[in-house]
Amino acid sequence: MDTQKIKVLLSAVEAGSFLRAADALGYTPSGITHMMDALEALSYWSGAASAFG
Repeated sequence: MDTQKIKVLLSAVEAGSFLRAADALGYTPSGITHMMDALEALSYWSGAASAFG
């Protein structure tokens, strides 16, 4: 798993928004959104795989 995406998610939670997290981490808000989309897709596929055994 890409730990950087987890760190970005935690930063967004702590900061209260993707915009503030982007500013703090030196990313664009769009970059943060793309990372969170990728993380969400990963969690979806992980859940789908476990549903099938």
